[in-house]
Amino acid sequence: SQYEIYKLKSFEYVELCFMKVDNFVALKTVASLRPSHKVIQDHGLEWCQFDMVKNSFLVYINKLNWPEKHQCALTMFFMNIVSHLQWAEPFGKCALLLYAACIQCD
Repeated sequence: SQYEIYKLKSFEYVELCFMKVDNFVALKTVASLRPSHKVIQDHGLEWCQFDMVKNSFLVYINKLNWPEKHQCALTMFFMNIVSHLQWAEPFGKCALLLYAACIQCD
């Protein structure tokens, strides 16, 4: 929505989530005044959902011409999360998803 785009243009935090609509799963930025009850918050995403959401987020910030150093920092952050050796450990993916969700808010 225009509200999420405005927040991204202002370099404000926008939580990226998956929105389930019937049997269709769509990417949706969530920062509206009335978030849908069908939205899965960042900390509740599955690994494959997180991987797709981060790609979408990186495309959005590129289209909105975020400063290159911010784009590179976020790209490196996501790369380090998805390539971390911890993902192969028991509960490793859950730990990395929780870490990513907590760090993104800072």
